[in-house]
Amino acid sequence: MIYQNSKKESREEPKHLLKMIWEKVKPSSQFLDLGCGDGRDALFMAYKGFNVTALDKSAPNIQKLQKTASENNLNNQITFIQKDVRVFLIEKNKYSIINVSNLLQFLTKKESLAIVSEAKSKLKK
Repeated sequence: MIYQNSKKESREEPKHLLKMIWEKVKPSSQFLDLGCGDGRDALFMAYKGFNVTALDKSAPNIQKLQKTASENNLNNQITFIQKDVRVFLIEKNKYSIINVSNLLQFLTKKESLAIVSEAKSKLKK
């Protein structure tokens, strides 16, 4: 269970890689979740004290995430953006972690490479 002190329990764990790296970054840092889906990783990071930007082009996904965040008192730690990742501009040096782990398979190879390149160049050092 991720949200031990929450009103609603979540059985879904974040991606394994995220679990390995989140402790290496200062809590209250900025976390960008591109293609957040229902927000599994975004919720985990918000619960761990990160300031989260959760982006997905699906309105139902964003609405579901907003509802879950509200039920877990995490709304103040998450900025919700409904937008296609292909037109979202990543702010340089803002995010300590940029998550693209459940996104690239939905894009063309060219789009995926462009997003990975942009994320790498804009990531906070």
